[in-house]
Amino acid sequence: MIKTITASIFLVIFLFSQASGKEKTLSIAHRGGADIRPENTMSAFENAINIGADYIELDVHLSKDGVPVVIHDSGLERTTDGKGKVEDKTLEELKKLDCGKWFSEEFRGEKISALEEVMELVKGKIKLAIEIKNCKDLDDGIEEKIITLAGNHDMLQDIIIISFSYDRIKKVNELDGSITTGFLYGGSKRDVCKMAIDAGIDYICPHWMPVTEELIKEAHSYNLRVNIWTVNNPALMKKFIDMGADAITTDRPDYLLEELKK
Repeated sequence: MIKTITASIFLVIFLFSQASGKEKTLSIAHRGGADIRPENTMSAFENAINIGADYIELDVHLSKDGVPVVIHDSGLERTTDGKGKVEDKTLEELKKLDCGKWFSEEFRGEKISALEEVMELVKGKIKLAIEIKNCKDLDDGIEEKIITLAGNHDMLQDIIIISFSYDRIKKVNELDGSITTGFLYGGSKRDVCKMAIDAGIDYICPHWMPVTEELIKEAHSYNLRVNIWTVNNPALMKKFIDMGADAITTDRPDYLLEELKK
């Protein structure tokens, strides 16, 4: 029932925006704006807030002690000075690592954040697109932990939970059907709209390369929204805005915001 009402409200807003000519494309700062600041760090998130993005996209794994932490890779080597797997380190151990100096000396001292810390930073300032990474154990409880944190911070209506794992997104919708959800995928996926409808998913989230105006129109005909990733070229941003994309995820939210002003 909640999903049906939400879909109906979205359709009214969508039709109104088309009739009125108002801009409707949301700007989503990918990992906070990964080409501007070290990804998934407080510096990146603060910058996304300051420049006026609509959402921050971030990635969540569970630490060894079961805390949702914000980092993209399952391994530590690429974006920290640590080694090994995130899942093998406690939050306290992860907090000892530097996740900024790899980007530049300017950001030396950046630390891995717990998801709760990010919620405390952004509440009332910007919304979150929370990506659950494809961890091996589908029964690890990460969905429940994210929902509980969002509820504790009164942010259930200020988040989108997304994943490449269809099963994880289905689980989120089973736990709380009021939460906005999105299914990430790369390449062409013929039945993606049907998959989304069957699981109560709100957004289809395709990689930009196969996106066509026909796909966006098809999604809209089913009251689905379209969030395209990861678009960093201003010409492509304009193309997808003109096509009617509901959201664009980008490493350069500053570029996207400039396009949205035009």
